[in-house]
Amino acid sequence: MSSVDIDKEKTFSNALKIATTSLFGYGFELFDFTAYIFASTLFAPFFFPSSSYEASLLLSLLTVSLTFFSRPVGGIFFGHFGDRIGRKVVWFLALAGTGLVSILLGFLPTYQQVGLIATVALIILRLLQGFFIAGEQAGGWVLTEENSPAKWRAFFGSVVGIGAGLSQVLLSIAIFLASTFAPGSQFAIFGWRIIFWFGAIPLLIALIIRWRVSESVEWKIKAAPKVEKIPLLTALKNKSTRKFFFIMCIAFFGSNFFALGSITFLPSYLKLYTSNPPSYIATIVLIANLSVMAGAPIWGYLSDKRKSRRTLLTLGFLTNAVLLYPLFVIFNLSLVGISLLASVILGFFSPMLIAILPVWVTENTKTSVRYSTMASAYSIGAAFAGFAPYTVVLLSATLGPVTSTAMVAISGCLVAALVIPFSPRDRVKQELE
Repeated sequence: MSSVDIDKEKTFSNALKIATTSLFGYGFELFDFTAYIFASTLFAPFFFPSSSYEASLLLSLLTVSLTFFSRPVGGIFFGHFGDRIGRKVVWFLALAGTGLVSILLGFLPTYQQVGLIATVALIILRLLQGFFIAGEQAGGWVLTEENSPAKWRAFFGSVVGIGAGLSQVLLSIAIFLASTFAPGSQFAIFGWRIIFWFGAIPLLIALIIRWRVSESVEWKIKAAPKVEKIPLLTALKNKSTRKFFFIMCIAFFGSNFFALGSITFLPSYLKLYTSNPPSYIATIVLIANLSVMAGAPIWGYLSDKRKSRRTLLTLGFLTNAVLLYPLFVIFNLSLVGISLLASVILGFFSPMLIAILPVWVTENTKTSVRYSTMASAYSIGAAFAGFAPYTVVLLSATLGPVTSTAMVAISGCLVAALVIPFSPRDRVKQELE
């Protein structure tokens, strides 16, 4: 088949269908993470009993940070088979595993019931979660952009980014339902379980849609006829590809360190450091992430209209670095009206990063090794960024919550902004290699 045939198979409607299931998968991934961080403020003493609540919370957050290091293993595993046997099946299995682990968290017995077994079981489930998530997210980006028309590539990749906002919308709904069915003191005892069980609904929707999507046309034509024996090793043998791989790792670290320490951490931040009641917290988080859902496709569309992805991406990191501190000063005032305005601003500008990063990677990697390089770089960057919530809580005792949040999130933005200009020249709207 010729490149013309490839272009004919990349229809707007098919790309939209794949992007939709990708955003549900991404949304579920971040829902699980933010649900765990939020629920940790409730269940930490039940799994990590200690002399103080703060110590139990830090141990719980350290657990989720450490389990990010199972992501590179998952990234290498799913990336390898995604490049060798195809994107669709591997991607489906990654989401199914992610969902099952998350739901099982809601059924765990506590330390008071079974002792240390509860703590060990929680850690094992988080390790498994990191393993599956590494394959899910990268697969969504790769499959979506490989099936998108060239002139809409960033737009559809950014549609996947809507999942970041969707995750928080789902969490807000889950918190509302949990507070309804487990009111008052029952919320801390039983409500956190309901939050995890609620995840079964978006998971089922994502799996049904995902089963019906088509395989990547790029992979079928350019990679399937002669697959690489070890795709990641093949990529790293090439000097220029190896250089870009390390740039990708740093860029994904910066993006995740910013997000996990700011907007993704926002529900827990508001609960720990402000006087807002749960209903107000849910409202602020909901508005912030509706803004994310609106902003992501706008930034993707604007990226498709420009000749340089890396320039806009660098600008995105710097813009978020400038905005972050004053926005969290506003959140710390615990004034709902002005906090809602701050949440709109934070939500609109934060997806500048996730809207452009995936397409920037896709256009600078070869089809035969794309899943491996994307999944591995993303998961390595995310592994080190997973310490962001723990770092915020740890430093807040001495620096205050606003300063500690700003230090974490801004440092992530600046590190990424420094390395992105050293990436290869942009290949906007060009045929994928």
